[in-house]
Amino acid sequence: MRRVIIDGVNNFSIKEVEIPKISSDEVLVKMEAASLCNQTDLHIIEGTHPSAQPFPSVFGHEGAGTIVEVGSSIKNFKVGDRVAVRGQLSGCYSEYSCAITNDLSRIPDGVSFEIASITEIAGGSFCIVDQTVRLADSVIIIGQGASGLVGTQLAKAAGAGLIVVSEISSFKRSLAKEFGADIVINPLETDVIEFAKEITSGSYFDVVLEYVGIPQTVALLPYLVKKKGVIGLFGACTGEIPKIDLFEFHCRFAKLLSAGYVHGVPDFHAYAAEPYNRTMELVKKGILKLDKFITHRFPMSELDKALGLVRSKDGSLIKAIIDPWN
Repeated sequence: MRRVIIDGVNNFSIKEVEIPKISSDEVLVKMEAASLCNQTDLHIIEGTHPSAQPFPSVFGHEGAGTIVEVGSSIKNFKVGDRVAVRGQLSGCYSEYSCAITNDLSRIPDGVSFEIASITEIAGGSFCIVDQTVRLADSVIIIGQGASGLVGTQLAKAAGAGLIVVSEISSFKRSLAKEFGADIVINPLETDVIEFAKEITSGSYFDVVLEYVGIPQTVALLPYLVKKKGVIGLFGACTGEIPKIDLFEFHCRFAKLLSAGYVHGVPDFHAYAAEPYNRTMELVKKGILKLDKFITHRFPMSELDKALGLVRSKDGSLIKAIIDPWN
């Protein structure tokens, strides 16, 4: 079978390898679709994200497919189950991949493999919105990539009273409005801090959600949150360390939460099954809409082109689907 292997920094290839042999607590999945995780996959291939190192390493952590073999100790999944796969046990950019059951979610009827492959980022966003947004909160969301657009929909579903979105892409701003944002601004044309002060009459926002992960946007956070407000940091800076005004953060008595963990609930975190299962329910019920996220499709042999789109910061890209078989 074919599998993408990262051989070194900015160097990967498609290799013919044996179909994985599963252990008693694993399943074998025939992959039907994989989703490009724009920033994390780019960070991995560039060697700035530790999850895939040391090289050589398998690649891809968002996918979906059909179980074709189950280990002897598996009771809750069976051959033929359609599942979303997350994690990097043997790579989602592969014709077959093995996985542990904690990295699987059943795909409801009516949800495609392509849509299911996107739920990895949706589950992570679920964790951070679930901890931060409450009924009638004022919320500003920085960035409307795939995870940010999920955040906008989830903030709306959580009952936010005001949702403001800051995004440079006009295409993504229009989707943000469609998905529940009350106001959208272009930070290249509007001073975000001054706008926040004006729209909230000087009190700033109950909740600030950051989905970009670059020093310039992270540096804004202490100036956007109200006193005793909360900041949710989803974006991950892997290069330059952001300069944050910690005195301003201190003076506002703010709370800062990361995307990876739900505090106080040990088994409910961004890499556990439960938030993904709940996210899948939201997709099934039509509360979370992901169909417009798929803007590009590539065969696995053109994965380099998909990564090139990410590097170019193409404003039309939300999610690229990789076909392992084409």
